[in-house]
Amino acid sequence: MGSKGPLCSAESCSPPRTEIDALVKPRGRGRGEAADSVYDGVVNTLLSKMDGMEQLNNILVVGTTNRKDLIDAALLRPGRFDLHMEIGLPDAEGRQQILRIHTRRMAQQGFLDDTVDLAKVAEITEVRFPPLLGGVRTPC
Repeated sequence: MGSKGPLCSAESCSPPRTEIDALVKPRGRGRGEAADSVYDGVVNTLLSKMDGMEQLNNILVVGTTNRKDLIDAALLRPGRFDLHMEIGLPDAEGRQQILRIHTRRMAQQGFLDDTVDLAKVAEITEVRFPPLLGGVRTPC
């Protein structure tokens, strides 16, 4: 099951691998460069696919971002990306779970000392971007 991007059928979809704001920037805000017309074309194409004439069943369109303000406003209107969910930063317990997941193999391979207290690490770790916790999994 390979990724087909943000548009795929419910039976064969894998989570998107990019934040949608990288693809659908607000139209008309560029400086007239070629890249701006490419972004405008991507947004127009996505809008036309979402508003298509034929009804599509069993299609779920998922977009992820940490900057909703960078998405073209037309995509946030009803009938398009009209369900918005905010997932907050993890608390100490959530950070400990993330650390446990990302250090499991390190522990199995002997790269994580038995004296490392993941609860303590989670307690003193305040991150603004949870995937940074995954960076601990790579031994030097």
